[in-house]
Amino acid sequence: MRIECWLLSATLVAVSAQAQMQSSPYADLRVEHDSNVFDFENAAEALLVGGSSHRADTRERAVAGLDWRYTLGDAQFSGQAEGRRVNYRRFDQLDRNEYRWSSGIAWSPRPSLEGLVDVSSERRLASVADRNTTEPFIERERSGQATLRTRPGSRWQLEAQIGDRRLYSPLPLLPDFALDERSADANVRHLLVGGSSLGFFTQAIDGDFKGTDGRDSFRQYAGEVEGRYGDRGPTRVTVRLGRSIRIPDARDIDDLEAFTGSISLQRDFSPLTSIELSAYRRLESYTAGADALLSRGMRVSLDWQRQQLGLSLGGQWSWASFQAQSVDSMDGREDRIRNVFLHGRYRVLRYLSLEPFYEYRRRISNTAFQDYSGSILGIELSAHFGAGAANTTGH
Repeated sequence: MRIECWLLSATLVAVSAQAQMQSSPYADLRVEHDSNVFDFENAAEALLVGGSSHRADTRERAVAGLDWRYTLGDAQFSGQAEGRRVNYRRFDQLDRNEYRWSSGIAWSPRPSLEGLVDVSSERRLASVADRNTTEPFIERERSGQATLRTRPGSRWQLEAQIGDRRLYSPLPLLPDFALDERSADANVRHLLVGGSSLGFFTQAIDGDFKGTDGRDSFRQYAGEVEGRYGDRGPTRVTVRLGRSIRIPDARDIDDLEAFTGSISLQRDFSPLTSIELSAYRRLESYTAGADALLSRGMRVSLDWQRQQLGLSLGGQWSWASFQAQSVDSMDGREDRIRNVFLHGRYRVLRYLSLEPFYEYRRRISNTAFQDYSGSILGIELSAHFGAGAANTTGH
C-alpha cells in the first residue's frame, strides 16, 4: 500500500506540471442490446431464478477518462483514470458506477538497464455466467508489479518481475470470496538477427482463495522455452512450450501437472490488412469458485483499415476442464465456449469515431444449468483528444 500511495502521489505531482505533460482525455458513449443479460439457458431458468421469463435488455454505458505521460530526466511517469456509468432499461438493479485507475514509473539510467513499477485498481460488475442469480455482484481488483530489465551484452536480455494481485469477487454463497496471488517471474532471452530470439521463461505463484474453509491455498510453477521470429517484419511469430504444475496445500488433493504453452502469429498482408492467429494451453484459477482450470483455446481476427474506415472480424473457441483442486470441487465439469465478433469503425473527425459492433457467445457444458447463448448488437461513439486523438479505438 505504501508503494501504491507513493506512486500515485508522484504521478499527481507530475500531472500538475501541465506545460510539460502529454495528456489525452477521452469520452465514450455506448448503447447495446443484449439478448441474454444473465446468461440463462432458457426462459424457464430465467423464470425460476429471477421470477420473470425476460432475458433481454438494452443498456447505456458512459465513460470519461484521462491518459497522461510525463518525462523527468531518466524517469517517465504515466497513468490513467477512468470512470464509467452503466444504466439498464429493464434490469435496473444492475445500474452501477465503475472505475479504473493505474499509475506507473519507468526508469532507465542507461540504455542497458530499465526498471518499471506499475499499480492499478478497478471496480466492475463480476461475471454473471456462473452465479445463477439476477442480483449484481461487484468485484474489485488491485494489482502491482515491479520489473527489472537489463542487457549484459549485445545478444542477451534478462528480465525479472514480482507481482501481487488481489481480486475481491463475492459469490451468492460465499460473500467474502477473494483470490490472492503473489508471483515471481524470470526471463532469459538470447537475441538473434532480424529481431528473432530464443529464451527461457519461469514463473512461481503462491495463491490463496479467501472466504472459503481455509484449505484452498496452492503453489504453481511453470517453465517454458520461448522463441520469437520477425519482431520487426511483416510476419511475427511467438512460441512458448513447457510444463506447469499446481500443488494444493491440502494433503488429500492431488497435484495437477500439464503441458502448457502458447503460439501467436501476426501477419501484415498490406498497410491496410492484417491477420492474427493465436492458441494456448494453460493452468489458471477459476474465479467463481475455488477451483483450477485446464483451459485451451484459439483465436483468429482479421483487421482492415483504410483512411476513415475500419473493420475487424473474428472468433474465439475455448475449452475448460475443471480439476479437483479444492475441497468443494467441480471436478469433471467440461465447458466449450464459442465467441464471434464483427466490429466496424468510421472516423467522423480526427478526434471522433463511430463504432457499430455485433458479438455472439455460446457455452455448452456437461453440468446442468451451465449452457447459454446470447448476442449483443450496439454502437459506440468515442471522442479522444490530445495525443490519443490519432487512434480512436475506444476503451
